[in-house]
Amino acid sequence: MNSEITKRWVDAAIALKADSTAKTLCPVCQQGFLKVQDVKNKANPLEFERHLTCDTCGAYSSLRMSLTAK
Repeated sequence: MNSEITKRWVDAAIALKADSTAKTLCPVCQQGFLKVQDVKNKANPLEFERHLTCDTCGAYSSLRMSLTAK
């Protein structure tokens, strides 16, 4: 993966961390949008994984996230 695509993945992760419903272009093809699926961590209820998948090219990444107290 080249550094520009890596930077776009980081930018997408930051945007989707703040708002999982944000319309975010795919960092790879830049044609489709990323779909978000959150999966609970059964071993640690204070964590979950956020799976990011492009609806056009199928590019994929995931984030491990922590729930924060409000």
